[in-house]
Amino acid sequence: MNKKDEAISAFAFNTGITIEKLIQEQTENLEGRNRITEAKILQWYTKTKDEEFAKHFGIVTMREGSV
Repeated sequence: MNKKDEAISAFAFNTGITIEKLIQEQTENLEGRNRITEAKILQWYTKTKDEEFAKHFGIVTMREGSV
């Protein structure tokens, strides 16, 4: 491997690391937002007990049995 190839390899490695960090940041932000949104949806359902709302979001209430 010559000096030019080493420089390109270092650039590619650094670029890959930067891209990986950006993807991780975005993924973690999405996970956090999804958790908050799910909590808000469940909180609203708990307040309203709206069965159509529950059906729309796939909320199922267990009345008897064990989990």
